[in-house]
Amino acid sequence: MANAMLYYRTPSNTAALVPDPNDLPGFQKLLFTPEDGDHVTGIEEIYDNNIVRRIPIKPKGRNIILRDEGVAGWEYTISGWWAEQTPEADSEDKLKDFKVLDQEDDTHEFGVFGLVYPNGPEYMTLDPIPTKGLMIKSTRGKHVGLSNKVVDFSLTLWRGGAVD
Repeated sequence: MANAMLYYRTPSNTAALVPDPNDLPGFQKLLFTPEDGDHVTGIEEIYDNNIVRRIPIKPKGRNIILRDEGVAGWEYTISGWWAEQTPEADSEDKLKDFKVLDQEDDTHEFGVFGLVYPNGPEYMTLDPIPTKGLMIKSTRGKHVGLSNKVVDFSLTLWRGGAVD
């Protein structure tokens, strides 16, 4: 089974310069590796169109009038858990660093973050390029169980840029 990965790009290691995100420096990648105690248990995708209801000024019969105003949003929520940190698994520290990064730069206007999710549909994997990318909207973590060794987490990413 391939591992899920959240990563970010910079102007010096764009997708054109470093095509395979696995070749990015370790501090730019958060790998969800079950053997190290990090597990992605699922990913949820929510895509919203901005459909506006219009109310006619004068009655036009009993019609519902709708107008398509484009895309309202596209988000992914990754959920999972990680166990007490080991030297190989520094997920909690990396996530703390990731969420305070600038979410865009001059090269990645729509988001610096990318997601590899090999066990899901192709559209759940996204490499940031000048026309699209991901930004971290929110994170959630909570203690699970009787010990302080397991953290349940979710991470919500918003997709920006071209919809394809």
